[in-house]
Amino acid sequence: MKLNFFQITLLSAIILASVATADVIGEDDRRAPEAEDTELLRALGHVVCSKVVDNTRRRSAGTGTVVGSRSTILTAAHVFTDAAGRRGPQVQFDAASDCAFRQYDSNGNVIVEVAFLHTEMGEFWQNPGAPNQDWAVLRTAEPLPDSTTALPFANNGSVIADLVGLSIKILAFHADIRTARRIPMLSEGELFSIDYGGYTRLAHTADTGRMSSGAAIVHRTEAGQNVVVGVNRSSANFGKFNLAVPLSTELEEALRSYAYGHVPIHGLRLAQCVADGELQI
Repeated sequence: MKLNFFQITLLSAIILASVATADVIGEDDRRAPEAEDTELLRALGHVVCSKVVDNTRRRSAGTGTVVGSRSTILTAAHVFTDAAGRRGPQVQFDAASDCAFRQYDSNGNVIVEVAFLHTEMGEFWQNPGAPNQDWAVLRTAEPLPDSTTALPFANNGSVIADLVGLSIKILAFHADIRTARRIPMLSEGELFSIDYGGYTRLAHTADTGRMSSGAAIVHRTEAGQNVVVGVNRSSANFGKFNLAVPLSTELEEALRSYAYGHVPIHGLRLAQCVADGELQI
């Protein structure tokens, strides 16, 4: 994939200047990705779903990230639902038959579109007591091109406290930036924990907008490695933060199963994966 950063920067500045209101926290600090963000750009994609229900076309879209291997996509589970109250009763999309993963060139034009073959989702929809499980891991019907980068993912278990204070980047598509072409924007912030809805939740301060749901939350280590540590869940303004999904044990196992072909035994977390050569941090 050939990236023209001058072109992205110019177009993004024009787009942002035309947006009257954006669903962000305070000032809109989203910006065009720079040269150092090439790896994130090469892992980025767009999850799109569509089907006809009762003679009405229903759609949903979110950001997806290539993680672990060029056949593994990480996003949010709620991307596969067209919620009630927008265009009729809630609709659940079938990832394999109704959805696809798209990648774009530096001008925002589609260059790759692949179907999904397998899907595993967190228990967010089935179990209201699992608020940190709004995630989806998908396997594409065929590997994405060699130009794609698969980002590594960190070992977090379910311990939100271990993530508090991490600086993060989120590269995502945003529906509030109105253009026929999909141009990604990057925002930066920090992770912290909150008590929300009776549960301890992971939150972040990075600016997000509609359709950024499912974007990977990335921490750049001291060694300069971009590592996925969570998933952007909320694109709504909750006052001073947005909600996130940590890499729970279940999510990690789904990622390793899809990306590497096996599920590790509980308890053999980061140390074992590093020893197996799966992840270097």
